[in-house]
Amino acid sequence: MGQVLLALALFLATHVALAERPLRGVLVRVLGEKPYLWVYGALAILQLLWIGRALEAAPALAYWHPPSWTRAVPLLVMPVALLLLVCGFTQNNPTATMAPARVARREVVGVLAITRNPVMWGLGLWSLAHLAVVSDAAEALRFLCFAVLALAFLPRIEAKQRAKWGAAAWADFAARSSNLPFLALLQGRAHLRWAEIGWARSGAALLFYLGMIAGGHEKLTGVAAW
Repeated sequence: MGQVLLALALFLATHVALAERPLRGVLVRVLGEKPYLWVYGALAILQLLWIGRALEAAPALAYWHPPSWTRAVPLLVMPVALLLLVCGFTQNNPTATMAPARVARREVVGVLAITRNPVMWGLGLWSLAHLAVVSDAAEALRFLCFAVLALAFLPRIEAKQRAKWGAAAWADFAARSSNLPFLALLQGRAHLRWAEIGWARSGAALLFYLGMIAGGHEKLTGVAAW
């Protein structure tokens, strides 16, 4: 369990340190923006592999026994999480790192009508949904770590975007969108047009979800999605 804690602590620490000044600024000046992002991604992959190995070696320790109804939580939440992830990785987002110039208008289109942070919320919902059904302490620590990384630092991420854009531009964009999924839609500040998301994205998310239920989840994790 000590190796699990160490791997997760370093995973959190390096992600926070590499995203903040002064370390990020130094690395970008030395490496350049794109090489820095490649190094950041490669380090994350290596750390995830280490976390996986540590979990395999950790002793099984049940910290609670989830009631049977909790099995419905990931089944209901994961379609939303997968849609946010697919759209977040494939749709232009003005808040994304190195967003292309064509999104400089900062329009609230597609998945941005649901949340302006689709990737972070996709990862966060995935983590929280699995926390509802995981009984092993080491596994729970992993999902808790991912949830914290995805959601707890969102205020800091948005503060940096505000500083980058300027207070007026950020206030305009924030007024037409929301961090919390579906809040701007419910308040009438945003309007979801499914055509802007597209059948390709929604179909890809649905196929991945059905594939996990049909046996992909069991092959990857040893546990059936049902």
